[in-house]
Amino acid sequence: MDNLKKKEIYEKLGAVWFQKVVFKVEDLKFKFIDKFCPNIRDWYVNQCDKKANKLCSRDISLEEKNKIKYEYNLKKMRFKRELVEKKNRNYHFTMNNASSFKNYLLSNKRIHKNGMIWNFIWIGLCSCAIPFTSGLGLGLIISWLGYNVIALGINFQCVNLQNYNLCRFEERKEAFEKIEKRSRERDAKNFAKVGKTIYNKLCDRVETPESYEVVSSITTIQELEQLKKLALEVKGQRTKEASRVLVKK
Repeated sequence: MDNLKKKEIYEKLGAVWFQKVVFKVEDLKFKFIDKFCPNIRDWYVNQCDKKANKLCSRDISLEEKNKIKYEYNLKKMRFKRELVEKKNRNYHFTMNNASSFKNYLLSNKRIHKNGMIWNFIWIGLCSCAIPFTSGLGLGLIISWLGYNVIALGINFQCVNLQNYNLCRFEERKEAFEKIEKRSRERDAKNFAKVGKTIYNKLCDRVETPESYEVVSSITTIQELEQLKKLALEVKGQRTKEASRVLVKK
């Protein structure tokens, strides 16, 4: 079966409708966070720092410790970006994350397929137990059965949605990969010096460096110009994304 026919089947099974539901839930999630969890960023940073410190306390090389610091500082920065942009980074495709986005789709699909297997197991067990149970136990079993029926439907739609998005991705895979490669090569050329400075600061310690610390570590005019250009480019990308959201609304 070709890619186009597969995509049509996934659409008929509810992929387009369910994707709208996913984005609506995402919107509600960030509204909930803003109202009831204003300190979630500090909590997440604290958890990351504890984990990174624990890993760095092992008897490992300096290179491995620097890698751990870098990875956890990136996690904190990505989480901060999610909170600022009100978007789960793995839900939204950009030309800079083509490879990682596909990996997310495959990983998410695998998680929900495993979820479906457990839902089927629990539905079977509960169905077998109902004739032999009464009273409060029966009520609990029926409730758990109902939960797993609903969860099965959600997991199915999640798998279907990932299949649909994988089909969409494969349609333009080569173009996406070429654009991503050119973008990375351009960034390496335009921001090589300041990129190295930022990388070194992220490896320097577990705590994420403040903006002024990055600026103060710059020693050449070329680095400063690259940092300014990078800041303007990021600002421009966020302005475009904000404009798209306003147009959609």
